[in-house]
Amino acid sequence: YSHVFLVEEGSRKGGIGEYISSLLSEKRSGIMFQYDGIPEKFLSQALRSELLAYCGRDGSGIADSVLKFIGKDSLKHKESIPVRMV
Repeated sequence: YSHVFLVEEGSRKGGIGEYISSLLSEKRSGIMFQYDGIPEKFLSQALRSELLAYCGRDGSGIADSVLKFIGKDSLKHKESIPVRMV
């Protein structure tokens, strides 16, 4: 793969995304890698779905992040983008 986008369910800091990023950097793999997760800040109480949406970790927030990462503007693009979930 030329691009890999990883979504952390928990904190960005100290997670698997940070670890993979350091491995890819050490190996100079040439893979475009980005990871995202919950920010390191206090979040008020709310429903889980509301917190995920607030942090951009709901379906549309993740899709927008991936599209920005691969150089697309937003979900307004009509073309299909192949995605592999692992």
